[in-house]
Amino acid sequence: MNTQAYLDGYMCKHALDIDLKVGDIVLGGRFKNKRIEVQSLGTDDLGQPTVNGRKLLSYRLEKTLPDNRKSKKTRKIL
Repeated sequence: MNTQAYLDGYMCKHALDIDLKVGDIVLGGRFKNKRIEVQSLGTDDLGQPTVNGRKLLSYRLEKTLPDNRKSKKTRKIL
């Protein structure tokens, strides 16, 4: 195997398209059940996306969840 081709494929960067806007609801906290409204979107010093200053991977995007997994307040509104 050509090592340069391997490294090119391994180290290539991919863009993430995240359907998230200010005002959307995400679920955070220890058990990912606390409703948090998105107030700011950005990136950290490593270039990873952040929501309200915390890394995006520590949240669940509520609009992508099935209805039975959404927060109780959201289910009441629906």
